[in-house]
Amino acid sequence: MHFAVQKDVLLKLLKDVSGILPVKATQTILTSILFEVFDNKVFIKATDMEMYIETNAPVIEYENGNVAIPGKKLIELISKLPSDLITFKTNSENTEVAITCKKSKFSIIALNPSQFPQKKFNSEKQGFFVPLNTFVKGINQTSFAITGSDMTSVLSGLYISIKDNVLEFAGTDASRITYKKNNLLVSVENNKIKQEDNDANVMVLEKIPSLEVILPIKACMEVLRLFAYKLLNKDLSKAGSENLDGLEEIKLTQDNEELTLQTKDVSFSTKLV
Repeated sequence: MHFAVQKDVLLKLLKDVSGILPVKATQTILTSILFEVFDNKVFIKATDMEMYIETNAPVIEYENGNVAIPGKKLIELISKLPSDLITFKTNSENTEVAITCKKSKFSIIALNPSQFPQKKFNSEKQGFFVPLNTFVKGINQTSFAITGSDMTSVLSGLYISIKDNVLEFAGTDASRITYKKNNLLVSVENNKIKQEDNDANVMVLEKIPSLEVILPIKACMEVLRLFAYKLLNKDLSKAGSENLDGLEEIKLTQDNEELTLQTKDVSFSTKLV
């Protein structure tokens, strides 16, 4: 594997996936970040076996391949490099990675990428498309009431439901409760979002009866960390209808005891309560 990427681009990708890296892991491979390079893109992945994150960005590709690199050590190293082009190159045995940036050159022992737990995200699977701004705001306004004392209890997660064109969030620790309701507008025929006087619009991929999950508190915090920039932007839901097509969306797909969230840049999955 041999590729080059700008330091600022790489550091953002690493920070996106690093939030779920376990401090202590029964498997050493779980403390690593997987790099896969092909089609002039780098795909960066991390997992703690409960959550899984994958993100990507364009790179200058010299040779495709994959490698697993210890995450915390790598982020600490990259953050100290100058803001310039960084080159990664593995040795012939794929056991060592040479990292070069200007006059700086480092070498990191790599792990066997075949040991890294892989997950395939199916972008064709049916799911709900919701404006990302609406989804992140709903979690932010309700998840603070969740208790984290018993991770096996339903009180350790946030209830999220899409039924009859209504999106609901609810959280409680048994002594207080938070609740947010959004009326959703569905447009299957022309595949466009319509604008009315509510703050939640949704577009449904084909026809799906409902979605009902309890999102673990760890996953709630990870979603807020990944998309924190949405909470800093002004409320786009009140924009004119001519701007709605530019709203970023997130796709929600439920598969048994797992929820997958996908944007154009990030794929995130988590086990459910």
